[in-house]
Parts: sequence; C-alpha cells; structure tokens
Amino acid sequence: MKKLFLYPLNFKDKTSFLLSQIEKLNFTPNFVYFTSNFCKIQDFKYHYYEQFKNTILPSTYTLKSFALNILEENSPKKVISDIEKYLLILEIVKKKKKKITYTDEGISKVIHNFIKELKISSLKGEKISIVKKAISDFPWKYEENRKNIEFAVEVFEEYENLLLRKNMIDLEDIYEEGVEYLLNKNLENIIIENIIEIPPYQKEFIKTLINSSKNVLIFYYNPSYFPIDVQELIINETFTFLKKISDWEIIEVEGEKYNTEISCFNFPTKEEEVKGIIDLMMEELKKNSEIGINDFMVTCPDMLNYRNYIKRIFLRFNIPVEIIPGYSFIFEPSISPLLEFFTFSDTYDWNSLMNILFSPYFLKIDKEKTFMFSKLTREKYENIGFSKDDFLKINDSNIEIIKECLKKIEEKMSLKEWKEVLKEIIEKTGWIPSESSIKFEFEKLLDKLNSSFILRKEEFINLLTKLLELVEIEE
Repeated sequence: MKKLFLYPLNFKDKTSFLLSQIEKLNFTPNFVYFTSNFCKIQDFKYHYYEQFKNTILPSTYTLKSFALNILEENSPKKVISDIEKYLLILEIVKKKKKKITYTDEGISKVIHNFIKELKISSLKGEKISIVKKAISDFPWKYEENRKNIEFAVEVFEEYENLLLRKNMIDLEDIYEEGVEYLLNKNLENIIIENIIEIPPYQKEFIKTLINSSKNVLIFYYNPSYFPIDVQELIINETFTFLKKISDWEIIEVEGEKYNTEISCFNFPTKEEEVKGIIDLMMEELKKNSEIGINDFMVTCPDMLNYRNYIKRIFLRFNIPVEIIPGYSFIFEPSISPLLEFFTFSDTYDWNSLMNILFSPYFLKIDKEKTFMFSKLTREKYENIGFSKDDFLKINDSNIEIIKECLKKIEEKMSLKEWKEVLKEIIEKTGWIPSESSIKFEFEKLLDKLNSSFILRKEEFINLLTKLLELVEIEE
C-alpha cells in the first residue's frame, strides 16, 4: 500500500488528520516516522502521546539521523563531522602551497562550502568532469577567479581520494552510502511528513526507502496551492520525483482551513516586542480553551538578534520555549572571553584585560577583587596609559591566573599544541559557560584539533573562528 496525501497549505489540524489515518490503518505503534527536523518530531510525539496514551511511542527520525543510524549499525566507514572535513581540506591546502590571494584558513572555508554544494547537487566522481568543462567554457573576465575555482576542484579531488584511502565519508555522502543497507531494512510501515524539498543527493535514498517498505504514507502539500515561482523552483520537481517512485493512491485532502487574520503591531524595542507577543499569546489562550502553548509558533526576521530576548523573557514568564534553528558557536558569548587571552597577549590593553577579569564564565577569577582592581588601576593609569611592564609588576591572585595562561601562548605552535593551550586556559580560569551542552560541544571541537602543521597565533585564531562557524548548537 502506497498512499500520497496532498494537503491544502492552510489545512487545519494536519497532525490530527495524520493520526486519524494511522489509527484507521491500524499502524500503531508499528511504524517509523520521518520528517524534516527534530522540532517537528517533538510536536508529532506530543500529539501522538495525547491520542494514543496506552501505546509506546514509534521510532522517529529525520532523514539525516536515520541515515547515520543505518551507517553506524552496518558500515565500516567512519563518518566525519564538518569540523574534521574542514581540517582535512586545510591540511591539503597547506601542502599544496599555491599562491592565492586568500589566507589558507579563508580559502579552506570557501572550498569546504564549494564541496558541500557539489555533493548536494550529486556532482562528484565521474560527474566532476561536468564541472571542469563548465569552468573551461566559461568566459572568465578575471584570470585569477578561474585559477581559484580550478584550485578548489583540485583540492576537491584530492579530498575525495583522501576519504577513499582512509575509509571515511562526510555528511554529504551518508545517503549514497546508506542505500545498500536500506535494502536489508524491510520496514513494514513508514510515514513521511513535512519534507518539502528533496535535493539530488537524497533522492536515491528516499526512493530506496519507499520501495523497500511495505506500506508507505506520505503527507505532502498540494502543489496547486503554491505560487507559480515556488512551484517551478521547488515543488513541481519534488512532486514529480515522488510520483515516479511508485504507483501511488493520490488523495487530495479536503477539510477545515485556517482563516488567516493579519494584525500589525508596533513596538519601540525588541524587548517590548517579545513581551507584546507573550501578551497576545496569553489573550489567545484565555479565548480558546482547546489550544495550549504547543500550538503557538513565533517567527522572527533574524533569530540571531532575537534569540537572547526570547530566551530571557519567556523564562521570566515561565513559558517553555524551543528556539529553532540553533546558533553557531561564533555567536556564543562565553567563547569570546577565551579568545580574549590571545588578543591581550599581543596588546596588553587595559580594556582587553577587563574583558577577561569581568567575564562571568571564569569561576576561578574572584569578582570582588576584580572590582577593586578595576577601580585602582583606572585611577592610576587613566592619564599615563597601561603597558605590558605595568601588567607584569602587578601582584594580584587574579592577575597571576592570567599570567600563567599567557606563559603558554607562543608566536608559533602546532595545531595540537594550540589545543593544549586552550585546555590550560579553560582549566586555570575555571571556564564554565551558561549551559553544559556548550562546554561539551566546545571540548568535542578541541578534541579534533590533532594536526601537526604549524600555525602562527593569528592563523590559529583565524582557523578557530572558521571552526566556530561550523558548530551549531540546537536548543
């Protein structure tokens, strides 16, 4: 049995309808549920439990987590993270020693993204000749640009050969690698929901998943409800692909739709805006006893700029909140004080020193002494300036901690040695970020810094910055 349900875009209670089909076909709890993200999984589990309290929860996955699970059980190959991928690329770039206008760390990040896009488009292996021909045929205005892209392709090919030699794959390879193991899964019942776009590198995986399963329910949106441009760019291609996989029973779902009401509000600050949103939610909860907190979704124009306000103010009102997507480490405030040590080792700037001393994440630095030290030094050095000699003459327990950390920092070291320096700073300062998951993920990042190539201090900071951009914390 293969059924493809097509929702209207504003269909009301989609999850309730999905659960009614599960009950009608007697799937509970013997099915596997696939969706696009973990937020949707949590929503599905919540509603499933509400309706089927006497049954166990079904297995639930995103496509990525399912593919990784299959490989962990079956494949001898190691799946490398984006951080490991970047470090492998950087090592290749450094060995090639080509004269390019970018730093090694910068061009490695660009090539990292370039490789990701090629693999998502399934342009790898023999297909790389298509890319080479496109480069050759393109009328380049600047010769340097052509050389840079040719260099990126060279690195890509060497990177692929390196993965092959070391029996490794990256996160863009997991779907292709997982196909052969899917055939042995023989899943009885599967449900796929909320997967709108299927990029080329996932298509064979999804096709095999559907064909190797006995009963399949897919809940998709009716293409006719989308604007023409969205249909042409995304929906039509995905829908056509799905239809070709099997002989589907296509069911166009009709039912109650949401009547959208649009109201505009103006707030003087982001803080007032978030409080205003909470007030509107509370009003709606009073008016409608059938809904709960889980029925609200708030979207922001820029989550990175809103997330701290949302987190703090929702907590103040005791309202549980999940913020999607996560944020990269580069925006994590507890990381920057660690990097401040490297800045201070160059400048011995008083403001840089204060950034370290007043950081709330260094538990071994006495804050009472810091306030006294700040007052005394500000008065003493306000007119004459603060220098390295002044710093070295200071006899203070907090300053001694910083001096011990600075002794470890040299102008040039191997990547592995730089890692040890950071670990020493973390240990000597008692660095504890606001959440345990941040410390865990940061230490995981550090554990991957085992290469022996030599980096100057500024090169290491540049490298670390690029790596921080690759680590995302999901809440």
